[in-house]
Amino acid sequence: MLKVGASTEDLTKIDEYRTLKLKNALKEQLASLTDFLAAFKGEGSGVTQMDQLNAKMAEFDTYKARIASGDASVDQSAFTQLGQSIFSLAGDIYGTATGQFQAIRSMLTGTTQALAENVTKAFNTAAGFDVTKAAADTTTAAIQAQAASAAAHYQAQANSNAIQESWLKQIAQGIAKLGNNGTVAANDDLAYNGQYMGKTY
Repeated sequence: MLKVGASTEDLTKIDEYRTLKLKNALKEQLASLTDFLAAFKGEGSGVTQMDQLNAKMAEFDTYKARIASGDASVDQSAFTQLGQSIFSLAGDIYGTATGQFQAIRSMLTGTTQALAENVTKAFNTAAGFDVTKAAADTTTAAIQAQAASAAAHYQAQANSNAIQESWLKQIAQGIAKLGNNGTVAANDDLAYNGQYMGKTY
């Protein structure tokens, strides 16, 4: 296969896909036997609900460890089925308004959310989508927009200051034309002691 251009990474993915298909095929072959064995440990087996819960919690711990390590290949069907059994047993044993039940509910919720995050990351990686880069690009764009807004504000303030400075210069020039008692009226007209004296130029 290397002769036709398949890379080592391609071959690895093909091997992983083959392994996954074989695992799924084996699971289907053993499904009826697994369900049959589960019946011997569940209701009607003489095993107390507490013992059932402890056994299922121990099984769930394996999933928790895999998920905590970032594993996204957990069998979601088996995971959710086990979680539902634990949830139901905990409710029957402790009641839903107790601290024990709420602690188990919180554990199931947190682990499920962690698995969802693992699956999402794996999907994004397979799709070639760099989540970290996208987040960085978004942050950079936000900073640039904020900087542009600040620059526009300061430019507007500078323009306003320039206009005010221009007016102040005109006022100063007008005052300079007054002399001691003269006053400059509209259109550069000069008044002296309240009497019109003509233009200032």
